[in-house]
Amino acid sequence: MIRMSAEERNSILTGLKVELKSLLGKYQSDKYPEEEYQRLLAAFAAPKSIGSEVIKTGLCWKYGHVRKSNFPQSHKNLIEKVQRCWPNFITYLRESGNSRPERIFRFWNQTLDGHQRFITVCFLLHLLHPDEQPIIDQHSFRAMNFLLQAARPGWRSKKIPSDYEDLTNYREFFLDLRQHWQSNGMAPGARELDQVLMMFGKHRTGRKRKSRQTNKSLERMPAQKRRAPLSSQPLGHPGKGGRVPSFNQVYQLLQVKGPGRAVSSRGTEYRVEAKDGSILAFPRKGRVTIYRDCWGESITCQGTRAGGVYNGPYSIYDWYRDNLKEG
Repeated sequence: MIRMSAEERNSILTGLKVELKSLLGKYQSDKYPEEEYQRLLAAFAAPKSIGSEVIKTGLCWKYGHVRKSNFPQSHKNLIEKVQRCWPNFITYLRESGNSRPERIFRFWNQTLDGHQRFITVCFLLHLLHPDEQPIIDQHSFRAMNFLLQAARPGWRSKKIPSDYEDLTNYREFFLDLRQHWQSNGMAPGARELDQVLMMFGKHRTGRKRKSRQTNKSLERMPAQKRRAPLSSQPLGHPGKGGRVPSFNQVYQLLQVKGPGRAVSSRGTEYRVEAKDGSILAFPRKGRVTIYRDCWGESITCQGTRAGGVYNGPYSIYDWYRDNLKEG
């Protein structure tokens, strides 16, 4: 349990109030259309009547795919499994005699697997209990931990939400803030607070940090291979202004010129491929799966370390730049 003190709560709210307008301005309403969301809430109020198309629309909204004709296969697989298992879920509700959030969470958490299982389960739970269960994703969860650490230095954060306790903690945090927030006599609604926390976690937590590259791996590399961090160099691509390439840019180049290559700061060499909507990095043992929504992060959406792919003396960004020039 979080149980914020009045001092901690006021500290967090004061900081969020200052950034309220700026953060709401960053929310991608075209990617997450409000009118579609409201239709989903109305539809999920009668779970027995929900059909496959409504389920697809709901999960596409959460994944940010409402206006897309194509999206990652992993998301398609999750949507199809929810559609296929929905009748079983309705039977489960009927036989159990109640629809308590914890029971719903347990059913879908045991039924689904793969990338974004937790986020998918929690969004279904939100649609079924919108007043009790706020929307949670890696961004809003990151915001909660960042804000709590600032207000309570001893707070032990967790990078990726993965279980019912994480959802319970976030719900307590969210509802507490919503209840006590007063700005010029007006409290923001749940939707605005959800958007603020999502954008705070995405843009204000400093999640992408420069890595240290002074190590033996760099010293062993030939002088011509040594480079300053990519963020300080142009990509060699018109109009990019030195920014790192996007997931789509790297994915497409890997399809044409792959496999790619990356070397971590510890000297681990990765073979990098593009397949089924994800980027796969293969070290000496195992595999790192990188999806679009965790691109560039040191920890993947599945909780696997991926910093070596981006932050070593020869990163996937360097491979992209070199092969883009050759093209």
